Amino acid sequence: MSIHLSAGLSGTARTANAAVTAPLLRETRVIDSGMASAGLAYQVLAAAEIARAGGTLDQAAKAVADLRCRTQANFMVDSLDYLQKGGRIGRLQTWAGIKLQIKPILCLENGIIQVKERVRTRKQALMRLMKLSLVGGMPEKASVVHFLGTEAAEELAAMFKSETGLEPEIRHISCVLGTHIGPGAVGLIFVAPNNLHDV
Repeated sequence: MSIHLSAGLSGTARTANAAVTAPLLRETRVIDSGMASAGLAYQVLAAAEIARAGGTLDQAAKAVADLRCRTQANFMVDSLDYLQKGGRIGRLQTWAGIKLQIKPILCLENGIIQVKERVRTRKQALMRLMKLSLVGGMPEKASVVHFLGTEAAEELAAMFKSETGLEPEIRHISCVLGTHIGPGAVGLIFVAPNNLHDV
């Protein structure tokens, strides 16, 4: 099994799919995680745990697919410039956002970065990230992630712990995702409970 960063962010999964046509690799199953950072890590660790326990490839793939469906990633960006340079928003939106102190909340949806909401201040954005993680119930696990935004990450982790009693891991976002969202970005990646689809 070969689990990769979202194909919407990187060409790695597509390259891996091309590689497994080689005779020695035909039994390899390539999986597009649809995720990044901690969301990808959750899937890799789940597959590894099943493999260690003697589980089958199909069992590991099923566990990974379940995690992909239940994992959500929401981010706040510190600057709109990187979104504008990447073509996510226009120059007028960037200018208006700076004037109004807009802090966009982004999400990974179908493996692609999308603008989810817009809030006015950094404090409100951090609070909204925390609240979004509680929709549908208490997360099974959560990680605060950041790209050169240690202070905001620690603040968000403290908010989450205060609200839930759970202490999230704090992880660094890779440069691949960081180039899309810019320095100072912070997010909360979490696995929703199994009953989410019943809510």
